Amino acid sequence: MNIQEFYDSIDEDYENVSNRMKGNQKLVEKFVRKFLDDPTYEQIKEAVNKMDYDEILRTTHTMKGIASNLEFTHLQHKSAKAVDMIRAGQREEVLPVISEIEKEYQKVREDIQSFVDELHKLIEKAEKAAKYCDKSLKLLKRDPENPKMNRLQQEILQDMEEIGKYTIYDIVDIYMSKTADKYLAGVFVVSEDSHKDEINMYLSAKMIFQDLTKSANKLLPLFEKAVAEV
Repeated sequence: MNIQEFYDSIDEDYENVSNRMKGNQKLVEKFVRKFLDDPTYEQIKEAVNKMDYDEILRTTHTMKGIASNLEFTHLQHKSAKAVDMIRAGQREEVLPVISEIEKEYQKVREDIQSFVDELHKLIEKAEKAAKYCDKSLKLLKRDPENPKMNRLQQEILQDMEEIGKYTIYDIVDIYMSKTADKYLAGVFVVSEDSHKDEINMYLSAKMIFQDLTKSANKLLPLFEKAVAEV
């Protein structure tokens, strides 16, 4: 899932925030990551616990500005509503609106948690596929006509298909090393020596799965940290 798909998943318009930041996708990603580290939400909760309405006003007003900059319109509108109600003296009535703000935060948290879950599954599938590639290589060198080859190939193809369905795959793919392109090219090499081509195919596929596992393991602590912080 890229940053645009993330905005789609939370029912927001990526084009608006992209235009605000002059089409700089990396800048959008940078500020979204900073949003997860921002203390404003915890400050709102603390102010509510103390029933400090001046502080609730200040923190919800801050949240409104942050959400506006990132085009998190649902969060922005709820924060703006809370600000208007406090200014109008509707102090007790504002508490349900604060709960709505919390729900918006939980929605973001759940999206990030789903990434963590998918990363664990992706790592498991990639590790398994790499092992099957290794087994296939050994069989090819020892007994290329062994009927187990077809079963191993089906297992690898099934794992590849499932990995490609994960929304987190696009992000992991970005983090993969440049050598992955070289290995990918090796999968499709065709020469007059079909046996050699098959060996190169499984060897390249094994390296791709290993690189995929390595990249996913690099991303995993980042998402786990984001979940904890949210």
